[in-house]
Amino acid sequence: MEIKRASSKEDFIKCWETMQQIRPFLSLDQYLVMNLYMQDEGYKLIYIEQHEKVMAFCGYRFRTMIHYGRSIYIDDVCTLPQARDHATALLNYVCQQGKLADVQSIHVDSGHQRSEAHRLYMNHGFKIESHHFVLHLKASEENFS
Repeated sequence: MEIKRASSKEDFIKCWETMQQIRPFLSLDQYLVMNLYMQDEGYKLIYIEQHEKVMAFCGYRFRTMIHYGRSIYIDDVCTLPQARDHATALLNYVCQQGKLADVQSIHVDSGHQRSEAHRLYMNHGFKIESHHFVLHLKASEENFS
């Protein structure tokens, strides 16, 4: 199973169908614009493709914070229903990148309702250490106009 890194608009478009599994509110244009901004911020998108179809992807970035030091933040992990086992391969890849870069920790936020994802993360050694709070300053649709 080969893990590829999205590096072109075409690669990001290939990931679009799978991205819609967890971000159905985005249009293709919004998704592509967001990826341009995110790439400028160090975002990396990796994916697994089978028979010219993206079965799973993971987006992550390196960051430094006073309380965590150098870390990786995972933005998204998503698979098509028939490819759930690919999530483990993607997480292993990100963990390997973290070890190579000598980061102190890897972080991921997950919605309360995503119990399957929580099980995956915990089986991979992740711990629930905090609550994530957010203050929305604008509605989501306004952020993309």
